[in-house]
Amino acid sequence: MKLFAAAPLFFLSATLLTAEEWEPKPLIEEAVEAMGGRAAFYAKQGVRYTYTYRKSDGKKDVSIETYRFGDEFSKARYSHRDLLFPEMKGELVQIFDGKFTRTFLDGNSVKKEDVAQRSDFLRKTNFYWFAMMFKLLDPGLIYTYQGNQEIDGVKYRKVDISFEDGVGDVKDTYLVFINEDTKLIDFFLFTVMDFGIEDPLLMKVGYEEIDGILLPTKRKYIQAEDWRATHDPDGDWVYEISTDVEFGNFIQ
Repeated sequence: MKLFAAAPLFFLSATLLTAEEWEPKPLIEEAVEAMGGRAAFYAKQGVRYTYTYRKSDGKKDVSIETYRFGDEFSKARYSHRDLLFPEMKGELVQIFDGKFTRTFLDGNSVKKEDVAQRSDFLRKTNFYWFAMMFKLLDPGLIYTYQGNQEIDGVKYRKVDISFEDGVGDVKDTYLVFINEDTKLIDFFLFTVMDFGIEDPLLMKVGYEEIDGILLPTKRKYIQAEDWRATHDPDGDWVYEISTDVEFGNFIQ
């Protein structure tokens, strides 16, 4: 397996390049092909991996995540929880069956509204982050070219991605930065409207090659100061790490 680190983003200063008119969707298609291709990814049927969600203070949640690509079935079995319902002692399992999310503690169904809401958000969000680059070619997306930008000597083409009415649970916005040399999305800005977060967060991505597919297994995000990716590199990052990744249909 190879690890592909995203281009560094250390400086807040960024130089706007001479704007060129590019058709935005082909840029996304090119990025997905650089990762191995959408068809090749979905042909894997599903995936299982260990997921660590860690804050800068060291607190973390660790789960075994299992997804089925066809209907976006998602399951998590938590082995460690500092952040997610720490007051609930026992083994926590979340299952999204493509329509509904259920939560179990030591095998018993949990009906609390706050638990149900958080579990539903995590089941859908965790799958989306893992498959996001390939899902950027889903139907119902709106692509807008936003010009070029140079950061730390790396030239990027920027594409704004939003959703048509009726697509998705909420209407988040993404601004992806496509490396002109590698064609990969090194980082992107995004909102989290489920929690009323309209100011952009910055997500940096590191790729790992597994069975011929580049996957965003190393991610970290932080609050951005603007939609030009300005941020404090020494600020409080949140880390999302995927390890022991295996493709296959693990849910029959």
